[in-house]
Amino acid sequence: MGEFLEENNPWLEISKIESLVKKRIKEREDKRVEYSLPAPEFVTIPLPKSSDLFSIADINVPRVITSHRRVVGPSLVRIRLLLEEEMRMSFEPIIQKQIEFNKRILEHLNNELQGHHEFDIHLRERVERAERFIEECNIQINQNVKEIFRLQQMLRKAGKKK
Repeated sequence: MGEFLEENNPWLEISKIESLVKKRIKEREDKRVEYSLPAPEFVTIPLPKSSDLFSIADINVPRVITSHRRVVGPSLVRIRLLLEEEMRMSFEPIIQKQIEFNKRILEHLNNELQGHHEFDIHLRERVERAERFIEECNIQINQNVKEIFRLQQMLRKAGKKK
């Protein structure tokens, strides 16, 4: 290859280019900088227990109704209880639907989160395999470059002997 370039480009000094390339390769080998990507930092999201979420999904809150009035207090408590019972009977179907909706949403989100967690693990494994493959390729490329220069020197020596 060097002879072809020298014949067709007399202004090129292949020996200088070759020595410069060898010098730079030597400098890189001496520095021996790792050309690998930094390890990615993954955030691990702990999966919540579904029982924890379902316990707070129920929005029925018991209330204690009291009154500080001595004479009319018991009557006020009974009236409030009756009003609350009437309101509860009116709103109970809506509240129950909301509770059921909340539980189904939690089930869905829990399933989705589990799926994303498994996909995250799969991607981490693929990244690790890719990093190992890149490192192996870098090693192979360095070996190939050294072999090319070695063969080029052998061809030069063989050409000079003729």
